Amino acid sequence: MTTTAKFLSGPEPRDLTRDLISAPLVTTYSLKSLIDSPQFQQKMVLPSGRCVSYTTCGSKTGIPVLYFYGLGGSSRQIASMHAQAVRLDIKLISIDRPGTGFTEPFKTS
Repeated sequence: MTTTAKFLSGPEPRDLTRDLISAPLVTTYSLKSLIDSPQFQQKMVLPSGRCVSYTTCGSKTGIPVLYFYGLGGSSRQIASMHAQAVRLDIKLISIDRPGTGFTEPFKTS
Protein backbone atom coordinates (compact mmCIF):
# COMPACT_ATOMS: atom_id res chain seq x y z
CA MET A 1 0.00 0.00 0.00
CA THR A 2 1.44 3.36 -1.00
CA THR A 3 0.74 6.43 1.11
CA THR A 4 1.09 9.83 -0.50
CA ALA A 5 0.97 13.28 0.99
CA LYS A 6 -1.01 15.89 -0.89
CA PHE A 7 -0.57 19.53 -0.01
CA LEU A 8 -2.93 22.30 -1.08
CA SER A 9 0.06 24.24 -2.32
CA GLY A 10 3.75 23.56 -2.46
CA PRO A 11 5.61 20.38 -3.39
CA GLU A 12 4.14 17.58 -5.45
CA PRO A 13 2.79 14.54 -3.56
CA ARG A 14 5.46 11.99 -2.80
CA ASP A 15 5.65 8.42 -1.59
CA LEU A 16 5.90 8.59 2.21
CA THR A 17 6.37 4.84 2.66
CA ARG A 18 9.92 4.90 1.30
CA ASP A 19 10.78 7.95 3.44
CA LEU A 20 9.53 6.31 6.63
CA ILE A 21 11.24 2.98 5.94
CA SER A 22 14.60 4.61 5.19
CA ALA A 23 14.51 7.01 8.17
CA PRO A 24 17.34 6.44 10.67
CA LEU A 25 16.57 4.50 13.81
CA VAL A 26 15.98 6.58 16.91
CA THR A 27 18.26 5.65 19.81
CA THR A 28 17.69 6.25 23.50
CA TYR A 29 20.66 8.64 23.52
CA SER A 30 19.34 10.71 20.60
CA LEU A 31 15.87 10.90 22.19
CA LYS A 32 17.35 12.08 25.50
CA SER A 33 19.45 14.72 23.71
CA LEU A 34 16.37 15.96 21.85
CA ILE A 35 14.15 16.04 24.95
CA ASP A 36 16.84 17.85 26.97
CA SER A 37 17.31 20.57 24.33
CA PRO A 38 15.70 23.95 25.14
CA GLN A 39 14.07 24.13 21.69
CA PHE A 40 12.11 20.90 22.28
CA GLN A 41 9.79 21.79 25.20
CA GLN A 42 8.71 25.42 25.30
CA LYS A 43 6.25 27.53 27.28
CA MET A 44 4.10 30.53 26.54
CA VAL A 45 1.96 32.70 28.78
CA LEU A 46 -1.54 33.45 27.51
CA PRO A 47 -3.14 36.90 27.96
CA SER A 48 -5.14 35.36 30.84
CA GLY A 49 -1.84 34.63 32.64
CA ARG A 50 -2.04 30.83 32.25
CA CYS A 51 1.12 28.98 31.24
CA VAL A 52 0.85 26.55 28.29
CA SER A 53 3.65 24.20 27.28
CA TYR A 54 4.20 22.83 23.81
CA THR A 55 6.75 20.69 22.02
CA THR A 56 8.26 21.09 18.57
CA CYS A 57 10.52 18.80 16.58
CA GLY A 58 11.39 18.00 12.99
CA SER A 59 12.47 20.55 10.41
CA LYS A 60 12.69 24.08 11.81
CA THR A 61 11.52 25.57 8.50
CA GLY A 62 9.25 22.71 7.39
CA ILE A 63 5.51 22.65 6.88
CA PRO A 64 3.85 23.03 10.33
CA VAL A 65 1.79 20.00 11.37
CA LEU A 66 -0.20 19.89 14.61
CA TYR A 67 -0.02 16.58 16.49
CA PHE A 68 -2.86 15.76 18.90
CA TYR A 69 -2.04 12.99 21.38
CA GLY A 70 -4.54 10.68 23.06
CA LEU A 71 -5.52 10.37 26.70
CA GLY A 72 -2.67 9.60 29.05
CA GLY A 73 -0.10 11.17 26.75
CA SER A 74 1.84 14.38 26.55
CA SER A 75 3.38 16.57 23.90
CA ARG A 76 6.73 14.80 24.41
CA GLN A 77 5.41 11.79 22.47
CA ILE A 78 6.52 13.42 19.23
CA ALA A 79 10.21 12.96 20.13
CA SER A 80 10.22 9.50 18.54
CA MET A 81 9.01 11.04 15.27
CA HIS A 82 11.81 13.63 15.00
CA ALA A 83 13.93 11.82 12.39
CA GLN A 84 10.94 11.10 10.16
CA ALA A 85 9.70 14.70 10.48
CA VAL A 86 13.10 16.02 9.38
CA ARG A 87 13.17 13.67 6.38
CA LEU A 88 9.63 14.69 5.39
CA ASP A 89 10.45 18.40 5.90
CA ILE A 90 7.66 18.97 8.43
CA LYS A 91 7.69 20.76 11.77
CA LEU A 92 5.65 18.81 14.33
CA ILE A 93 3.94 20.89 17.02
CA SER A 94 2.12 19.35 19.98
CA ILE A 95 0.42 21.38 22.72
CA ASP A 96 0.00 19.99 26.24
CA ARG A 97 -3.56 19.82 27.47
CA PRO A 98 -4.53 21.55 30.74
CA GLY A 99 -2.86 19.79 33.67
CA THR A 100 -0.37 17.95 31.42
CA GLY A 101 3.32 18.72 31.03
CA PHE A 102 3.93 22.31 32.14
CA THR A 103 0.45 23.49 31.10
CA GLU A 104 -1.45 24.74 34.11
CA PRO A 105 -4.74 22.97 34.90
CA PHE A 106 -8.05 24.76 34.54
CA LYS A 107 -8.90 26.75 37.64
CA THR A 108 -11.96 25.53 39.51
CA SER A 109 -14.10 28.05 41.34
